[in-house]
Amino acid sequence: MRLVGLKRAVTALRKLEASFDFQAELLVDAARVSADAGYPMETFAYGSTPLRSFLALFACDAVAARLARSDPQRHTPHGLAPLPRFVVLGSSLGWLVFYGACVFGLPSEGVEILPLLCRTATETAAAAGLGHGHDRVRFENADMLTHDLRDPDIVLLASQCWDEELRDDLAVKLLNELSVGAIVLDYS
Repeated sequence: MRLVGLKRAVTALRKLEASFDFQAELLVDAARVSADAGYPMETFAYGSTPLRSFLALFACDAVAARLARSDPQRHTPHGLAPLPRFVVLGSSLGWLVFYGACVFGLPSEGVEILPLLCRTATETAAAAGLGHGHDRVRFENADMLTHDLRDPDIVLLASQCWDEELRDDLAVKLLNELSVGAIVLDYS
């Protein structure tokens, strides 16, 4: 069922990102948030990630080892470790969140500052049958610098367009909030 949901989500997102109306609305949303939050417009560049790239990233030794120690059924504390909680900072339309939930069955959360992207990701998840509770997919419209990061086991940074100041501020936050042993992947 998860892969069927992923196919539905990917099909919808590909169609959406080809839409001129969506691209125009995204530009307006980014300009508004840039002005309100003080982040440079370049921070909000849009891009999608192929599944193959995500799989290569998750094949790294640290992530592969964490996944191998996990129990998809979340058995007792005396058995295998529970599934890692996966969080994507700068989740955009949810590509990486959908991949984590659908391919690996991870409880997955996307944190996205642009309301349009967060709303659209949430709607796409629901339409694909991947919404809250079903495959543990959820999205938060929030600034990652104020979002609570005390709980995730794997954090993926969609940081390709972030400036140095934002990266430095986030590094301090991650060091102060993440649990010992949390894995941070910088997808840039």
